[in-house]
Order: sequence, then structure tokens, then C-alpha cells
Amino acid sequence: MKSEKLYLVNILESYERIQRHTGNDVIIFRESELVQDAVVKVLSNLTESASKLEDITKDSYPEIPWKLIAAFRNVLVHDYLGDLEIEDVWKIISDDLPELIFAVRKILKDKYAIDYSDIGNNNA
Repeated sequence: MKSEKLYLVNILESYERIQRHTGNDVIIFRESELVQDAVVKVLSNLTESASKLEDITKDSYPEIPWKLIAAFRNVLVHDYLGDLEIEDVWKIISDDLPELIFAVRKILKDKYAIDYSDIGNNNA
């Protein structure tokens, strides 16, 4: 199994990639299938990393909906014949991911004494 730290850093770096792809602009996201495809791929990697975190870590941050993140990963990866709505993806990016990113930075700092406040901090 890979190091939990690696998964945590991957979450932050994935979030930064999403921000770069979209420019934090819903119009850019809505109007480009290429951007949408890239974001969905990066989100699937991000949610996969989140699912690999240790249970003790997840239990220490119950405010994060870990089971919903795992369920969302399944929708991202399998798309369930069109169940993936682009507006829902944007809502998750803009409303939900910042809370996860805040928690991931806190986990890295509290558990591993690593300060990654500069990564994934453009919008969180």
C-alpha cells in the first residue's frame, strides 16, 4: 500500500489541476467538453486517493462525507449511462471540494507535521 501522505498530497495536487483546467470559472467549465473530460478524470483520481486514506484518519474527520466521496467516485468512473450531470460536478468543485482540501491540509499538518498550505489553496 502506498503511503497515506502520498494520497493526501495527490488530493491537493489534483485540486490545483482542476483549478488550472477551469480557471475557477463555471463558463470555461460549461463550454468545453475537453475541460469537462479532464476535470472528471482528475476528480476520479482525487476521489480514489480519498478512498485510500486510513480509516483512523477518516474517523478523525467525521465532518467530511467520506462515504459520499467514494460513491461519487463510482459515478465518475462508471458514469452509469449518463447519470453524471455537469452542473452537479461544478457544484461539487465549487462548494464541496474546498472543505475537503481544508481538511486534507489539516491532516497533513496534524498527523504528519507537513505544511502544504500553499498547495490547493487558490480557492479554499
